[in-house]
Amino acid sequence: MWREKIIAYGIISLLFFAVLSSGSADLWAQTVIHLGTILLLLFYFFISYQRKEIVFISIPPSLIILFFSLILSYFFSYSKFTSREEFFNWLNYFIFFLFALLFSEEKKLFCKGIIGIAIFLTLKGIFDYFFHGVYPSKSSLINPNIFAGYLIMAIPLTIYQITDYRLQITNWKFLASILLLVGLILTGSLGAILSLFLAFLLFFRPERKFFLVLVLVFSLLLIFKLSQLEVSNRLLWWQGAVKMFVTRPLTGIGLGNFARYYSQFKTQGLNSLYAHNYYLQLLAENGIFSFLGFLGILMIYFLWQREKNWGISMGMTALLIHNFIDYNLSIPGVALTFWILLGLEMNPASIRCRVNLKGKKYFLVVLTILLLFFSYFITRFFLANRFYARGLYYFNTEKNLPKAERELLTSLKLDPEYTPTYQVLSTVYTQYFPQNKSVHWLEHALTLIGQAINKEKKYAPYWLDKAWIHYLLGEKENARETLEQAKKLKIPIYLTANLEKLIK
Repeated sequence: MWREKIIAYGIISLLFFAVLSSGSADLWAQTVIHLGTILLLLFYFFISYQRKEIVFISIPPSLIILFFSLILSYFFSYSKFTSREEFFNWLNYFIFFLFALLFSEEKKLFCKGIIGIAIFLTLKGIFDYFFHGVYPSKSSLINPNIFAGYLIMAIPLTIYQITDYRLQITNWKFLASILLLVGLILTGSLGAILSLFLAFLLFFRPERKFFLVLVLVFSLLLIFKLSQLEVSNRLLWWQGAVKMFVTRPLTGIGLGNFARYYSQFKTQGLNSLYAHNYYLQLLAENGIFSFLGFLGILMIYFLWQREKNWGISMGMTALLIHNFIDYNLSIPGVALTFWILLGLEMNPASIRCRVNLKGKKYFLVVLTILLLFFSYFITRFFLANRFYARGLYYFNTEKNLPKAERELLTSLKLDPEYTPTYQVLSTVYTQYFPQNKSVHWLEHALTLIGQAINKEKKYAPYWLDKAWIHYLLGEKENARETLEQAKKLKIPIYLTANLEKLIK
């Protein structure tokens, strides 16, 4: 059993790191999570080899549908490099989910770990409020709403832990519950508070008079929320997500591509990295099959539970409600915890499969080699991103074109699929042109931006860059044709205005 506890503690450590690193929204943090997960898998294979058997879990059909729909979405993605990063995140969610199924006997340990993480985040939020004047509080996550989303998942779990079946307060976790509620208030996230409120009404049916009072309070809070200016922005973001889904209903525009392509689908208003409705973003990016697969998993979760742990169920319900108006599940730090809790409550007793490894050790060897190759490519992609960031820094900040060129060329060697590198390197060569008036720099730039377009044909800014290079080469007709292509892809008009005047 101690070996299973090592894996459980390893998972909890990764969950803690995920929220501590701003929810693991950045690639470097995601890379650490991926490599940590691979280490846990290798350790699991090692202990399976020692025991001469490995335990597998039969995967629910809805999870299989979701998995293959994500693969389909990747292959038909508008931007494969973005989808690749998001696909790796999804793989991590699935692995954590299966680990939770395998080690469901460690449920108490997982729950204590999640509560401990929530307490740490809350203490940091309170410290920031009193000593740095930070309000609303976001703790170590990317914004207050994401922090609030984590808390509404953890608060019911904590309250459940403080009582036995006779509702008697048993230990210090009562104070922890109060602490987390204070942390939730400090986030100022009315949407999260309303979600927790509604989940409470769904799980507990108070007496009629008390119920009517609660409904009245909920209605007043909801009216106040709807009166806020941000609601109109959310409606526009939802409209953009719907347009994306209608364009590609089966596969979506590709995993993780909402932020990159929203400007080409929006009608007005601000740009956004997220749709602020997880379900609409799931439809927009991954298509109808992914949505149905995810919905199927949730149905299994609520209909097929090992025991009535209303703490986990109520917390999950509150988070799912909140994701109608926010994007908590798009943040790996929150999503990883969500998938762990999802797996802990499903009953794996009838779907375990033990495979005898006597004489089959090559099976584990093959799996180990595959994981090592996977970790190698993940590391390459991360390093390519770092060299790209360094090249961008030398170009934008230090204005050092040779250093920028060197870093960007290294990035391309490590990851030839990362199209922004082609674009920036193309811009570097364009900047060389005024220095010596040699057109071969523009020809290099044109080749590079052409390669970017071949890999990402739907991204309008690349077409605009290509039109500018044609103009600099004196090819006005080609510039007009290329600019028309950018306009067909709905590039914002203010970006094309200057070039249109020059090529008339």
